[in-house]
Amino acid sequence: MAKTFVNADTGEAFRQLDGVETMAATEASISTANIRAAEALNLPSMHDLPGFNVFKHDEPIALIGGGPSIRETVDELREFPVTIACGSAHDWAVQNGIKPTYCAIADPDPIMAAYVRNPCPETMYLVATQCDKSVFEALRGQKMAAWHILNESHADYVKETGISRYPGVGGGCTIGLRSISIAMMFGYRNIHFFGFDSCLDMTDDAHHAYDYATDQEETGDVYALKIGQGLPGDRTYRVSGYMLAQALHFKSFWTQYDGYFVPTFHGSGLLHDLWCTIKETSRQPQEIAA
Repeated sequence: MAKTFVNADTGEAFRQLDGVETMAATEASISTANIRAAEALNLPSMHDLPGFNVFKHDEPIALIGGGPSIRETVDELREFPVTIACGSAHDWAVQNGIKPTYCAIADPDPIMAAYVRNPCPETMYLVATQCDKSVFEALRGQKMAAWHILNESHADYVKETGISRYPGVGGGCTIGLRSISIAMMFGYRNIHFFGFDSCLDMTDDAHHAYDYATDQEETGDVYALKIGQGLPGDRTYRVSGYMLAQALHFKSFWTQYDGYFVPTFHGSGLLHDLWCTIKETSRQPQEIAA
């Protein structure tokens, strides 16, 4: 049975999380059909781009997420010469005068095409083969390179078909997490995070720094999440399911790759505070209660 915590000041009860199941929002059959279509485009592999697998020492790279806090840190972001826009954050970055060095895209839903309506000739688009054909069409004429999402269902498909041009990229359940892997694969270890909140805004419940691009999107169920239970400064956040999964996957990622990269968070949010909690406790995973 999961342990229950009670806030002595408010009387709120929180149950320790004892396991979180994640599943793809798009059926595997659709993703593999997308892979088959992307293969026919014969795009260059991300792994063959200049600078790939070249150690960058302490050169910084900024990952651009879509969390609300990025509205307060955009001026800091503009100081970074190398950036990766993560999925839906692309158009927001462009509208705010930022021309991403790279834009990493992984969502297999056609909705993703609505977030790359303002492509930049200067940007290299790193598009996962599982993406819908509408994304490739939206980026027609732009610089593009392909890569495979690493997961079990895709691995079976790749094995069956003999595809080997695009080695799989792991990292977690969101393009933000996969972008950490991509940054490391390009040789970066000094990684800065902008808009990686993994929670709703603490004041206005905003889900992103921008509105949804279509009327088909929704935030879904929202949960109360507490970290640092029993430690000074523990805080409660409001999160949707994918935000919770992203936070837990980030912890797992750091546990596996501690020392391979140095994270710096710009702006507040769950991931920033979770990272602080991990540091305060010798980087050992902490109990998360919801």
